Amino acid sequence: MDIKKKAKRILSDILIVLLLVGMFFGGYFVSRAMHKKDTSTVGDIARIMQDAAYIVDPITGEAKEITEDDIADAIVNGLLDDYSAYYTKEEYEQILKERTGAREGVGLSFYRDEGGKDLYPVVFKVYGNSPAERAGFLAGDRITYLQIEGKESKKVTGGTVIEQVMGELKMGQKISITFEREGEQHTLEVVKEQFETAQVTYYDNQCKLYFSSKDSDEIQKVVDNTAGMTELDDKTAYIKLESFEDSAVWQLKEAFAQMQANNKEKLIFDLRDNGGGKLNVLLEIASYFIYNEGQEQSLVVYAQKKKGTEEYFTPKNNFLPFIKEVFVLANGNTASASEALIGAMLYYGEDINFDQDHIIIEGAKDKEGIGSTFGKGVMQTTYELENGGAVKFTTGKIMFPDKKTCINKVGIRATKENSVDKDEAVERVIEIMTAPIVPEEPIVPEDPEGTEPNDAGQEQE
Repeated sequence: MDIKKKAKRILSDILIVLLLVGMFFGGYFVSRAMHKKDTSTVGDIARIMQDAAYIVDPITGEAKEITEDDIADAIVNGLLDDYSAYYTKEEYEQILKERTGAREGVGLSFYRDEGGKDLYPVVFKVYGNSPAERAGFLAGDRITYLQIEGKESKKVTGGTVIEQVMGELKMGQKISITFEREGEQHTLEVVKEQFETAQVTYYDNQCKLYFSSKDSDEIQKVVDNTAGMTELDDKTAYIKLESFEDSAVWQLKEAFAQMQANNKEKLIFDLRDNGGGKLNVLLEIASYFIYNEGQEQSLVVYAQKKKGTEEYFTPKNNFLPFIKEVFVLANGNTASASEALIGAMLYYGEDINFDQDHIIIEGAKDKEGIGSTFGKGVMQTTYELENGGAVKFTTGKIMFPDKKTCINKVGIRATKENSVDKDEAVERVIEIMTAPIVPEEPIVPEDPEGTEPNDAGQEQE
């Protein structure tokens, strides 16, 4: 957890303690202080905290002005699970924008390698069609120095938070990023700009299909007939799905169309580092993998909620009959909608020749050497507020279409043979595909008692 998150958690804990203490005594003291019999206790406490509570900002050490947003954030983060959140008006507007695929920045997300040297931030994800992707950044790059155009270089270790430095970057401004990759130091420059994320990348042995807005105002399909994945055979395609945002649907349709046009019938479907997204996008994508005896709608997610259950179905039957076999690649960051999709594919697996042996999981191995996905089997609902912000709550436990399998905090497990190290998943699929088929031993029925075959192999009477 980085310093910014720790500070937010400390402030949240302080506020929630004050709030709970106030709520305990609120029935008497608040009504006396406010001289209102019909007012909300929580609302009264919030006003008193704004007027009188002295809170020290954990980052600056200075007194912090308490706002309604701070108090709402404290309630959500202090009482509910890690998936629940409060968003200010500005934060929620940005979230709505990003759900369509529109972003602004350089296109990198980071994590702290707690076991690594000096706690340098490491690139977790490079967003498709971003300035960072075009510059050549890769997941796993260990960031060491940042230098914003016109300012001095900063070492991003120890107490320096990379988010704070990146937060100073203005639109159109250049930043120089130094990083370590495979023991060597590199430096690349990127500019903060608006971009639309690419959700899908397609390969076969003939071409690469991707989505870019580099040479146009809008993101569009690009087919490169010189960049195929040569290790694939003539019948296999590879598709990487980054997340379940709105733009994933039309981009995936384009990839499927390319797959069919190039006469591919086996699919390697890559969900590594896909943390999920929108439910309606999940249902749409699931519809391409489910035939279910031709049913127009098929159950994908079954949810146990506070007041009963809910079922979520594919919008229509979009099954693609040319796909004869599917392999799924996953890792410990494969979560939420990705896990729900895998669950539905397992349940309706006969339609696409998919079962447990077709799941390859990188890393995230337990003591037995078994790999598993993240294990997020709960769903969240976002409620808009009058102030323009929003609050997101966990509102249900989700299960596979069998209405009983929930993988929350467990994940989807691979077989031991299909639990591989980082960057070995595609290699494992190719190994499975090219393994020689061992013919089964013919079953010879036992002879009935008192009979023996004659020389012609026929039973005697």
